Amino acid sequence: MVKRILKKMTMKPRIAEYENFLQRIVGAGYTLSPLQEWPGEDYHYFLRHDVDKDPEAALILGGIAAKYGQASFYFRWETMVPDVMRCLYQMGHEVSLHYETLANVFRENGVKRVKDITLKMVKEAEAKLADEIALFEILFWPVETIIAHGQIRNRKVGIPNSVLNAGIADYSHQPHNTDTAELSENRYILIHPCHWIVTSRRERLIIDWKDKF
Repeated sequence: MVKRILKKMTMKPRIAEYENFLQRIVGAGYTLSPLQEWPGEDYHYFLRHDVDKDPEAALILGGIAAKYGQASFYFRWETMVPDVMRCLYQMGHEVSLHYETLANVFRENGVKRVKDITLKMVKEAEAKLADEIALFEILFWPVETIIAHGQIRNRKVGIPNSVLNAGIADYSHQPHNTDTAELSENRYILIHPCHWIVTSRRERLIIDWKDKF
């Protein structure tokens, strides 16, 4: 765990690679698009950013992306910085919720294995997710799509957050590439801003350790 964190925190910025990738997308005739336009047409190329850590990095990438089109940015509750989110929204990007509701219910109930899960927990998580969406809309703007966060507890238990029925479009598991600057036939790329640039090493370290436990 420590080696993984240190490797991420000492990585070289990939900002130039990111912009070059967007240039190649547009140069190939695609329109850079947010997931709220899914499935779109053959010329749409969907760019999704999961803001697991480092919201300032998301803002930097959002500024670059705005030069070429629009994209989607999904924030966890603990990475939400209203000023950053509003800036991205004003640039024309989709800004929405990166939820981890089921994993939080697992943690609250001490769930470590699939057999520990009850139907009551799932229903509780779905009700909490509905409340989270409603709160997000009160604080910010209407929600059109949401994306599930893959918490460590989800991976240990083997059940993703996306099994919840939120009544909102969720494209978490549509086929996509992740953190690569390669064009693909599925026209859907997931970017973790913290894998491309680090601006707040202290805050990122704190979130890494919180996620661990």
